[in-house]
Amino acid sequence: MKRRSIVVGAAVWPVAAQRVLGAPGGPASSALAVLPRTVETAYFGMHFHRLVRKPDERMPAAAWPALAVGTLRLWDSDTRWGDIAPRAGEWNFERMDAYVNIATAHSASILYTLGSPPRWASARPDEPGPYGPGSAAEPRNLAHWSEYLRRVVERYRGRIAAYELWNEPNFSDIGRDRGAAGFYTGDVATMVRMATLARQVIDAVDPAAQLLTPGFVNGSDRLGLFLSSGGAALVDAVAYHFYARDCAQFQREVNEVRGVMRQHGVGALPLWNSECGIETDPPDAPLPAGKAVRVTEESAAHLLAQLLLLGAALGLARFCYYAWDNGHSGMVDTSGAQRPRQAAMRCIETWLGGVRITACERLGAEGWLIRSDAGEEQHWFAWHGTLTSQAVNLPVGWGVVTIDTLASATAQPRWFKPNVSLAVSASPEPVRITLART
Repeated sequence: MKRRSIVVGAAVWPVAAQRVLGAPGGPASSALAVLPRTVETAYFGMHFHRLVRKPDERMPAAAWPALAVGTLRLWDSDTRWGDIAPRAGEWNFERMDAYVNIATAHSASILYTLGSPPRWASARPDEPGPYGPGSAAEPRNLAHWSEYLRRVVERYRGRIAAYELWNEPNFSDIGRDRGAAGFYTGDVATMVRMATLARQVIDAVDPAAQLLTPGFVNGSDRLGLFLSSGGAALVDAVAYHFYARDCAQFQREVNEVRGVMRQHGVGALPLWNSECGIETDPPDAPLPAGKAVRVTEESAAHLLAQLLLLGAALGLARFCYYAWDNGHSGMVDTSGAQRPRQAAMRCIETWLGGVRITACERLGAEGWLIRSDAGEEQHWFAWHGTLTSQAVNLPVGWGVVTIDTLASATAQPRWFKPNVSLAVSASPEPVRITLART
């Protein structure tokens, strides 16, 4: 059998001139359930630590990037309850106003994460917390919580589109959480009472705004407990933080969360990945205990591209990257210089713009193929991480026009013989395969 191959970046793409046998994808693939959707700009979300620079910070203020940032999540931006009301009866919205104004000027939807009380309002003011004593406890008086809610929702009516109830709570009702440090250390009943009050305030003041569950992480049991304790009737969407070391873990956790949602009668609600970041390991530092593989800047860019594509295929409503200017997972370094994952996100935004995702399938153990329809063209997004290639069959009457890599804005035009199978070679870098009718 005569074979041809082309080299695109570091990947080799052999093309076998053979008729298509069987369904698209071939025997090495495994189809996943996909709800066809067109990816909107709002899918691409971001966190910024310093859109507004504080006087004591050494890093420069972050300029709004040349990315299609459709959603801004306000967290770790010094806009917590404890930041805007540091003392009883004193409210300072100057920094939060600046964030909201900047996002609004760039047509970005805003997700604001509630909670993290000031020490004076905390039920346990001396308990250690990630943002100082008392910051992980529930409010000592829910009247304080209601005032905080009303002031925020009234001030930003029509400008903040959604509210996440809390950041990454533990529940003292769960054995492994009891006595553990975290962003919330109270019980689920109090969290549901806070959700009830948030629902009432939003409905009364800004009924167009959405209320999300807390942004859960590291275990769907907390989400299940919140939903079964009354939370299911109070929320418009589910928030989860899908931190993952690879696509297999990412898909497994999405499926697990969706299973919990169906179990509690909210399977039809949108699912937001409201926080997700990829930390790199410095090249000259030893790896943390238990970590076998070093995450380089290049591998982080590849993984981010993979997760953005897979998240879109799995129907996630939002993907909010953490964080633009974070020292460990940022898209810029401490001087403001661009890191590779920034270009990767820009590329994926371009690839997904205006296309309708129709299918997603596994290619062997570490490969993925996502199919989309752009009218007269089809776009396939593929990558494969093992040492052997995986064959995928082209649909009858279609041929490959171009193959783009993350590094190439436009690849050299190609035209492959129609009705052949394409072998996805071993590379973690996603490529876009453009097909047209022959």
